[in-house]
Amino acid sequence: MSVLIDSHGTGTIDDERIADIVRENFTLTPAAIIEALDLRRPIYKATARFGHFGRKNGEFTWEVTDKAEALRTAAEEHKGAANG
Repeated sequence: MSVLIDSHGTGTIDDERIADIVRENFTLTPAAIIEALDLRRPIYKATARFGHFGRKNGEFTWEVTDKAEALRTAAEEHKGAANG
């Protein structure tokens, strides 16, 4: 699986390091993505109504932000190392 980050020059961390952080925190094989997002459930009728994104119910697993803290920590560690 390829990971490409392009912050269009707006990032405070270089794009390649952000890509490394993504690779370190997510297993991006098809099987791992299916498992992590619990995609083998029959939710297609609900998914087709009102769009896929920005939904607040727990049924839409791609809206979960459970990795946010790990990503934030990795970014802070990198910024600290770059400044120290």
